[in-house]
Amino acid sequence: MGGRRADRGRRARSLPATVYRPTRIAGHSRTGACQRGEYLWLLLKGCVQAQAAPAGVDAAFDLVPVDYVSDAIVTLSRQPAAAGRTFHLAAGRLLRLDTALGWLRSRGYALPEVDPGEWLDRIGADAGNAAFPLLGTLAAELTGAGSEGGLVFDPSATDAALAGSGVSRPEVDEALFGACVGYFIRTGWLPETVER
Repeated sequence: MGGRRADRGRRARSLPATVYRPTRIAGHSRTGACQRGEYLWLLLKGCVQAQAAPAGVDAAFDLVPVDYVSDAIVTLSRQPAAAGRTFHLAAGRLLRLDTALGWLRSRGYALPEVDPGEWLDRIGADAGNAAFPLLGTLAAELTGAGSEGGLVFDPSATDAALAGSGVSRPEVDEALFGACVGYFIRTGWLPETVER
């Protein structure tokens, strides 16, 4: 809410302000090049390192590829009609954690489901686990008190403004997710595994 008030405040002072609100930014749609410090990837690497996933967690993520975000911002910034508007750079649908874990399993990672409390204990016992710094947030997510899972941003105004520009919102599907995982494997951030 504070962000919206600030947006209105700038506009009320007649300062030109176009707002671009990206959701979670995923890797490049073709190369998979991706930042490592993002919550979802730390969570997934933590599962790989713990060789387990928490059962029954209702978390989901709104992901958009980095190349789409940059192309959309550049394209919109060149449109006079876009000035002063707000654009959600969002997927319009959520990637569920259980879907992402299933995609990792299909690539050969052994991730049996365990009780969420047991999973947290595994993460907490290993300060080298990628998810260790997220323990406080993860505890809230696993008990249903977290923030992931329900909020979907409407990208229809962004889609309409980009119509005909050649920039379109790609779906974060198994292929795009796999490109990110492939990048992490190539760079040594995730261990190699035998794909099925």
